[in-house]
Amino acid sequence: MKNTFLDYELNDGSKIQLTLNFSRLLQLKNKKKNMYERYNKILLKGTQDAIEDSIFTLYIAYLCANIEHLDNENLMNLEIFTNSIQQDFVLMNDTVNMLINPKKKMDLEGRS
Repeated sequence: MKNTFLDYELNDGSKIQLTLNFSRLLQLKNKKKNMYERYNKILLKGTQDAIEDSIFTLYIAYLCANIEHLDNENLMNLEIFTNSIQQDFVLMNDTVNMLINPKKKMDLEGRS
């Protein structure tokens, strides 16, 4: 199985992992249905607010990467996550695209 995890560097230099693999998304649906539904709406209807929806997608990927720890108080909430990510719109969109389209990620890596 292809590795669907991405490393992402936060403002403070620490790294977290992100993923949107199907198994973890379904687990998220069972554990945090409202968050899953909001993410699913973005996928189905497209973004309504480019910045907010991109940040939320990254946050969902963070939750999926940490699905086994969803009840852990050490996980960032959305506000802390938003303040911790790099304030680079291009990087944010590139990361979202790599998460949503992992095959394209592989194509980009193959061209390097």
